[in-house]
Amino acid sequence: EQYVRRLGGGVVVVGMGGELDEELAHPAPLDRLLPVAFEPAGVEEAKRRVCMMLLIDRSASMMGPRIAATKRAAIELVNQLAPEDLVGLLAFDTEAYIVADVQPARNISAQIVEKLVHLKSTGGTDIYPALVAARERLAASGASVKHAILLSDGLTPISLPQYRALLRDMKEQHI
Repeated sequence: EQYVRRLGGGVVVVGMGGELDEELAHPAPLDRLLPVAFEPAGVEEAKRRVCMMLLIDRSASMMGPRIAATKRAAIELVNQLAPEDLVGLLAFDTEAYIVADVQPARNISAQIVEKLVHLKSTGGTDIYPALVAARERLAASGASVKHAILLSDGLTPISLPQYRALLRDMKEQHI
């Protein structure tokens, strides 16, 4: 509960089936957190600064409905941020490309549709360079809450030791 309310963390809830009336009859500790709302509630939260990096896969495997859905998801995510929250957009195929560098959400909200319209699917896929670029920008943001959101079909070459080292570094930087 503290991770969500005080530190800005997220919660993923997956239903496991069962009888809904029985679940509703027996409150669970998780119920206090639902629905999750992204609103500062006090002094500590007001001092918090959020920075979100969106990593958008633009490779050939994303062509058609996949890239269209990804663009819509990116727009929705940015529109949910507070105007003072920071956001950056990276597109990637085998390299990372800056679509919009880290800036307050109020600055990018009006431009995001225009920037994403020009994003075309092409090339191969390698998520690693995009993760490295996102880590660098998030680490330099000065934000207390840092999120890298990957929008991809996940088809990428994997070097487990390389990814593990990068993810360990990101975790140490609270990303």
